[in-house]
Amino acid sequence: MWPFTKRLNIPDGALVPTAPAALAGDRVVSGDRLENVAAGLNTPRDKRFYNRYMLSPQATRDELEEIYNTSWVGGRIVTTVAQDMMRAGWTVSWKNSAKQQDQQRALKDAAVAYLLEENIIEGLLWSRLFGGAATIFFFRGDTLKDLARPLDMRSIKKGSLLNFVTRDRWWIAGTGNPDPNPGPNFGKPEFYMLSDAGTISSTTVHWSRLVRWEGRRVPRMTWFRNAMWGGSVLQAAMDSVKDYDATKAGIASMVWEANVDIMKASGLANLLSTPDGVTKAIARYQAGAMMKSFNRMVLIDKEEEEFEQKTIQFSGLKDVLMNFMIDVCGAADIPMTRLFGQAAAGLNATGEFDLKNYHEHVRAMQKSGLWPQLMRMYEVLIRSTLGTLPEELAIEFEPLQDMTDKERSEIQLNDAKRDQIYLQETVITEGAVARRLKDDGVYNLTDADIRQAEELAKQLAAMPPANENGAPAAGGAGDPRAPKPGAAQ
Repeated sequence: MWPFTKRLNIPDGALVPTAPAALAGDRVVSGDRLENVAAGLNTPRDKRFYNRYMLSPQATRDELEEIYNTSWVGGRIVTTVAQDMMRAGWTVSWKNSAKQQDQQRALKDAAVAYLLEENIIEGLLWSRLFGGAATIFFFRGDTLKDLARPLDMRSIKKGSLLNFVTRDRWWIAGTGNPDPNPGPNFGKPEFYMLSDAGTISSTTVHWSRLVRWEGRRVPRMTWFRNAMWGGSVLQAAMDSVKDYDATKAGIASMVWEANVDIMKASGLANLLSTPDGVTKAIARYQAGAMMKSFNRMVLIDKEEEEFEQKTIQFSGLKDVLMNFMIDVCGAADIPMTRLFGQAAAGLNATGEFDLKNYHEHVRAMQKSGLWPQLMRMYEVLIRSTLGTLPEELAIEFEPLQDMTDKERSEIQLNDAKRDQIYLQETVITEGAVARRLKDDGVYNLTDADIRQAEELAKQLAAMPPANENGAPAAGGAGDPRAPKPGAAQ
């Protein structure tokens, strides 16, 4: 039995996954890792043995604001992803109806009138900067007491929406215990205190009257320490941003000292010790500096003075700054081409692969950090604009990057080859291919063209065989292009 098994209440004979060497005083350090006692690797002799990740202080609101306001890199870490999540836009659709075109136009006008996109971008920005934000729904005729009552979406009447208001986490705080009721708000605050509603005291708002904009995902305990909000995207990248800004400022400061004039004079210390020595020294060297500025010539005493110039070497500073830029990009999870506008370096490097990965990253963030909020905000807006919620409401994000003509043509060529194979195997009919081409917008086909293609296929299948010996030929049921039973129409 190991000497510490009783301390851990481990019964005799049980396997213990640690070694006695892991014992440090009364503390047991367990885990799987590589150790080398002779070399001191991962033992108390190894200085890395004492590395620890400790609970670091959270950045204050003032510090986050100043980074956002004064550091363009810190500001772009916040704004770039938020703007890219909205850059291509989205489409809102629902089950076809006779008035859908008019309803779509009315919804677009309402989105502009209620500043929908402005509230969305504020929610994304302030949640990324501070760790959280919320957009509150205000309705006509609501009192302060009504804001504390649950909102029934079905009770929203046409024209009842007053406006959307978005505030960051410092102006609207969760209060009370987490909601214990199973549902979409389980474990989150049931009520919020709005601090700038124009009243002396804070205003209580029920969770159903707002949407939360979450910051960076954090563990549950950290979430509670953040007053039930996420984390700032600048928290993990803060050291990298500070290092980059300090390095850039240091290099800029070195430019002012690129050339340093050095004047050596014998007896200077004795001269400065005399009552008027400082005045004489200043007058002497100010005159020399003025002469150098005017005619780029320095006049010195041949025996008493010596002049030389020191020049700072800037070689290697570019690589140092570039390494800090790469570190910032890694901390922010944004590629160099997007964050700094820096073209990819290296032979045949275009940065296209980095941007593709970044766009997939933004796409994933749209699904988890934008789509749920959009659905709820549009439900409120649609009910207030149209008076009812249409069936099969859907929101789809537009692609962040359009395909090139070459990529589009390659896809169409592959689709054409696939359709040709399926037609030869009579899996589909000419009409099915024509309908897909119409839906994809490859050709300006009409319903009449599709019906004509289907009719021609039927006529071709009904034609008698052309050969007298009965071999399959063009026309008739033996034609390879004739649809088989069960083929897609």
